[in-house]
Amino acid sequence: MNNEMKSGDETTFQDEFSKRAKKYLGENSDEILVKERYQEISVYMNHLRKKIGSVKNKNYEFLIVPGESFIKIESAQFKVALGESGDFIHIMNVINGEQNSLDKLYKKDEFLLSQTSDEEFTMELLENYLRTTFKDILYHDLRVQ
Repeated sequence: MNNEMKSGDETTFQDEFSKRAKKYLGENSDEILVKERYQEISVYMNHLRKKIGSVKNKNYEFLIVPGESFIKIESAQFKVALGESGDFIHIMNVINGEQNSLDKLYKKDEFLLSQTSDEEFTMELLENYLRTTFKDILYHDLRVQ
């Protein structure tokens, strides 16, 4: 008996098997959209980390691991985390030891919505949360006196 599998046969079987399994088990479209958008946020955060590069200040951390992105500068921290169930994204910050929930993103009608504004999530919203979190450290020179 020949145990060799041709890659074409394997792919065809995997496609058919996974399609049947999804149909039987019920695909979780909420989780798929949330995870796809979380991946986009992770890519954005990774680009940001690369642009910051190597720094002298020891009060800086930037960590990106599956399901969580984290940046800390001095006493301010910004965190984006995929919910344990995979059906929401939590955005939070910690300022001087006080943890604050900034937003929770969830799927509604094929869109990722902000629970705070009830609008579709955009990277501009993420940027606003970053500005808010680090305003006293990085944007103090822009405040109106």
